[in-house]
Amino acid sequence: MKTLSSVNPIVRTVIIDAVLLVLLFLTPAITHYLGVSYHYFEPMRVALFLGLLMVNDRRNGYLLAALLPVSSMIVSGMPVPPICALMVIELMLNVYLFHLLTKVTKSAFVGMFMGILVSKVVFRLLKCLVITNGALQASVVLANWQLQLIMSFALAVGFALLLRLKVKK
Repeated sequence: MKTLSSVNPIVRTVIIDAVLLVLLFLTPAITHYLGVSYHYFEPMRVALFLGLLMVNDRRNGYLLAALLPVSSMIVSGMPVPPICALMVIELMLNVYLFHLLTKVTKSAFVGMFMGILVSKVVFRLLKCLVITNGALQASVVLANWQLQLIMSFALAVGFALLLRLKVKK
């Protein structure tokens, strides 16, 4: 019997990406059942990071960064199109900065944490621009920034630890 690691790399990548998309689609239902807001867990960013860990291909990271918000919008109607476009930019920027900063600093944690922070700031600035131009109704631009900072730190720590475990294998 073949294991997932022994399957053709392209087929393996498609399977992993499909599983990540399905998990993303199930996240709102699961968190609703548990009575927590899924927005704080950043399911798209978590799925993106898992894809980066499991596939280890920058091109697939960019593909996931585009697919996650767009497929979520198609399936659930959320995020709305202008926010979807901003989320694609945010996640693609996160992939780019992760790779760039990890190479420069030699630290996956620093690369991921700074990538998350910078991409979130860019997202918020672009969102303000879209709101100012009237494409969206005014809404909270930086909701609960303390919790977002904590979650960004936790995601970066978790990602760095998982990456370190993967490298040791």
